Amino acid sequence: MGTIPPLLLSRGRPSLAELERRCQKPNYQQVGTWMARRIARPAALRITWCLAPWGVSANMMTWLAWMVSMASAWAFANGSVWGWTWGALLLQLWYLLDHVDGQLARLRGTASLDGVQLDYLMHHSVNLAIPLGVGFGMFQQEGQTGWLLAGAMWGWGLLLIGLQNDAQYKAFFYRLWMLREQGQQGGVQSLPESHPAVCLCPAVCPQKADAPQPSFVEGDRKKGVGSVWAAVRWIGRKVCEIHVVMNLLTALAATAWLARVWPPMGWIGKGYVVGMSLLAPAVALGALWRSQRQQRCEKEFAQWFSLPGKVSETGSPEDRENTQNTSSTQYKQTEDPVAYSHVSIPLRHFSDRKPTLQTAGGKQKQLPQDSVD
Repeated sequence: MGTIPPLLLSRGRPSLAELERRCQKPNYQQVGTWMARRIARPAALRITWCLAPWGVSANMMTWLAWMVSMASAWAFANGSVWGWTWGALLLQLWYLLDHVDGQLARLRGTASLDGVQLDYLMHHSVNLAIPLGVGFGMFQQEGQTGWLLAGAMWGWGLLLIGLQNDAQYKAFFYRLWMLREQGQQGGVQSLPESHPAVCLCPAVCPQKADAPQPSFVEGDRKKGVGSVWAAVRWIGRKVCEIHVVMNLLTALAATAWLARVWPPMGWIGKGYVVGMSLLAPAVALGALWRSQRQQRCEKEFAQWFSLPGKVSETGSPEDRENTQNTSSTQYKQTEDPVAYSHVSIPLRHFSDRKPTLQTAGGKQKQLPQDSVD
């Protein structure tokens, strides 16, 4: 459990302005969804303000949010009007609490990779559990097993969409691990422990970065402004985002009450569940197919990390500079362990300074912002 900051011990509760400076991300008003920027983060800050003096840790809040989300799925699984109502309200509460854990971590200085991992696991379980709960609830009401299949397909689609990024980053670190192993076999010396970043080679690590991070998804959307098909894909991805699902389920909970007066309103909820059972898998498989066809994982790796070619210890500075343009695809074309021995990968502790890395062109880029608030 994190300790209470001196700010709280000496002056009682901090003002919201002080808390915002300590708890919010530096660019919290620019990154993330509209709902997160305008509603969830400011509202979560009020909860953080109430919890700050009580020693509640970030992990405790993550576990609480996780339990609330599972309670929401259980309520949806009841299938009744009250079940949908409670399920929608609990899901809204989960979304709010999901922003509190990160604020508490920054307030107490306890942010860690273990906390980030826990948060990501919670997100994946929510993506699966909510559709399963809704599908089981429809089965409870209608008695048709097809609703179980619809919920399972919907949940599988949302889960696959979320896992694609995680699998990509796991592939990145597998490549980096292989490069490190090959570099060690080639006799590459590591940096001294006093170096401010953990690198895989004796190279100068960048200290600052102002360039935007590479984003192939956004690039597709921008290039396809005039394309109807690109707009359809973008809308499909948006509809599958959990905050959109949450708000639509909340609206459907209201129509469930109206359906008690006018039964045809009940078909809106049924149509939504059937539609999502088809849309979510289609979006997930379509994104996976495009990613494989365009080799996005290889392209992003090549943009984020500098992978020079073979450089001998006696090579001239010009030779070393020329190798900066080597593509990561050379990894497939050589088995020489020295060929990738000069890979600079700064991995910093959490701080206000954005972590950066050196790209293949010698420029500096920011690491992608995580989704943990």
